Amino acid sequence: MADIFLRPGEVALDDNHVIRAMVVYDVLKTPEQREIFRSTYRAVTAFKRTGDIDHLVRFANSIETMILLDGDPATRQAILDAPDLPVPDADLHDVQELIKELQE
Repeated sequence: MADIFLRPGEVALDDNHVIRAMVVYDVLKTPEQREIFRSTYRAVTAFKRTGDIDHLVRFANSIETMILLDGDPATRQAILDAPDLPVPDADLHDVQELIKELQE
């Protein structure tokens, strides 16, 4: 796609990262999609009110992690199957370790 109006650093609609993110977004349930929008607007509002860019940086990191985790079918299924109740410490996984594994 020829995005001739991109500003420096902007990403095209047909960028592979954007395409992957949209594939993940499209399989999310409606409440999950709503939560993404809610979180987006909260980060934008926090930035607008405070001028603190860290609100946007933390949100961007959160979205990248969500795309990575939900983009893996087995991890996505584990997320859907996870109990709503507190999980015993023995059953918890280190998210950073899981992210490293998925990036490999």
